[in-house]
Amino acid sequence: MAEVKNFIIADAEGLEDYDYACWTNTTVGGAKIKLVATFVPEEKILKISPYSGSTIPLYDMKSIYFGNSKSQKENLCAVLKPSPQHPKDVWKNKISSFLGLEPT
Repeated sequence: MAEVKNFIIADAEGLEDYDYACWTNTTVGGAKIKLVATFVPEEKILKISPYSGSTIPLYDMKSIYFGNSKSQKENLCAVLKPSPQHPKDVWKNKISSFLGLEPT
């Protein structure tokens, strides 16, 4: 399975104030998972990484959102449904989706 440790946006001048990021998955109904957005001024890149050194599975990634929390634009990471906190909840939601039930 292909997994990545981070995403790099090169030539990121103008993205210095970007301070949030998240990705949505395909297996749990588009649940969001928070990421860390860090601008590296020496290299002029925006580095987007998971918390605590984990990885992002490319097979499960649907979208990545990032931006400036002080901007007037809507923070999609704040309005999307959060991901389940416990692995058992993931399977519960998958089974409910398969059965046509609304995940809880």
